[in-house]
Amino acid sequence: MRHAISISMLLSGIWTVLTGITQQHHELPAIIFTILFCIHIYLNRKPLLVYFKGLRWKWLPVGLGMIIILVTSI
Repeated sequence: MRHAISISMLLSGIWTVLTGITQQHHELPAIIFTILFCIHIYLNRKPLLVYFKGLRWKWLPVGLGMIIILVTSI
């Protein structure tokens, strides 16, 4: 299931970029990509938690970068 979600996320990301370049309305591919992204994060939550535990204080710039990306994409 993880591989299928990853491949679907890749394809929907490409679809989002292409519709963003060629058309004004690319909300549907972006919504699909966001949903697949959330599923992907949920399925890989344990490895992510282990990774962030190993970072200790260094997770702060990573978290801030993720927040900035989310805020600027809205």
